[in-house]
Amino acid sequence: MAALQAAGLICSAEQPLAQIVACTGSAGCAKGLADTKADALQLASGLAVSQAVHLSGCTRSCAAAHVAPVTLLAVAPGRYDLYFRDATHSGFGVLRARDLTIEAVGAQLNADSRSSIA
Repeated sequence: MAALQAAGLICSAEQPLAQIVACTGSAGCAKGLADTKADALQLASGLAVSQAVHLSGCTRSCAAAHVAPVTLLAVAPGRYDLYFRDATHSGFGVLRARDLTIEAVGAQLNADSRSSIA
């Protein structure tokens, strides 16, 4: 296991990146509005706890066939609308915030995780 970790592979579901799904984004898709893979790495490095998050470069949601608990929908390079799953709302769920940077998303998710623990 140590050799796998040393090679940079994720070996625990507790690591934030293990719970993040991202489409190919603008690096590999003409419809992608942001580099979702790079943004996912940045987001994971700033999350205090592991959370299921889906980063989508456009409204097609190619990387996830289901609605994730948290969805980030790209609106511009490095900027996302933040949605939380809610069975009473169609699509990605309830829009929580618009046009956030990855840093702001991380801060929001960290604040939400602290408040749900308290």
